[in-house]
Amino acid sequence: MNYRQKTLDLLLQVLADPSTGFNAQYTALQAEYDVPACAINWTLPSENLILGAVDPELLELLRIESWPAIIIATEEATKTDAVKFSQWSGDVIVNVDAYIRLRAVDDLAASLTAIDLSGNFEKHVNCFEEAAMTALQAGKIAFQSGGCNWVQMQSTRSPIGVLADGYTQRATLTLGFRIHL
Repeated sequence: MNYRQKTLDLLLQVLADPSTGFNAQYTALQAEYDVPACAINWTLPSENLILGAVDPELLELLRIESWPAIIIATEEATKTDAVKFSQWSGDVIVNVDAYIRLRAVDDLAASLTAIDLSGNFEKHVNCFEEAAMTALQAGKIAFQSGGCNWVQMQSTRSPIGVLADGYTQRATLTLGFRIHL
């Protein structure tokens, strides 16, 4: 099996888990962060999940039908042969980009989200990051048993931007995995 696909398959398995995955974690945190409900459809074709690297400038062309949206892509792979005589041994970097919609520009009187009048934009990406991180921690056994150890995480956030029909912010988790196949 392709090392990138193996990593992606395991990541999707962990994030999509109905009891410990992203949707379950987000639901558990939603009230604490005071953010609107959301759910990602982890089965392709999906209205809010895309696999593959996408230029953020082209986001409007993707026809995302439900927000927030998540785009997952393997970025870099390095064969290190840390485990001799294995089929493939090395590191794979995966980007998980969440696009969080805040308000439609054609209705400027609308609140920032269905329930957010505070102007606190940090809470939306904070909730996303905590839900994703908690789901990944819960899935560590699945990664390890699949020969794919999660070893690194970096979080970055874009400024709030304007799409043709709304404001959005991107939160990116860059995840590092050590793979032995």
